[in-house]
Amino acid sequence: MQVQGIGLSKQFKPYELCCDLGYNITDNLYADLRYENAIALFKENGIKDYAHSHIVGLNLGYAVYHSENYNIGAQIGYGSNMKRKNSDWKYDYYEAMAFTDLGTCKIKPRFGLGVRHYNSRTNLYKDRTIVFASIGFGINW
Repeated sequence: MQVQGIGLSKQFKPYELCCDLGYNITDNLYADLRYENAIALFKENGIKDYAHSHIVGLNLGYAVYHSENYNIGAQIGYGSNMKRKNSDWKYDYYEAMAFTDLGTCKIKPRFGLGVRHYNSRTNLYKDRTIVFASIGFGINW
């Protein structure tokens, strides 16, 4: 589970509540399926608006460095709301993120910093690329 978003831009502020279900292929390599409940806040030409979307995605990650107290890694991902009728903004996203997992127990906090490109499939909103931060936790069995 994680929350990610950016609050620095005045014209576009996306926030996603994410839930991933994954599998460790090796000690370093993993893949996971993602569901996002996404809200994007827009301000264009002085008019404020928002869009709500449900996104399904796939991530592939690699832990570059392991230590007793933390892991450092990178992850790439793709997601789409496909043709869902209950999404206000239809888009695909592509992202790359660096992360660190902290702690030695089975529940570990995760902090990340990444870049995401929103490929809009509607004329209402244009394509966007942002730098985002994320915070969450993972449970390992």
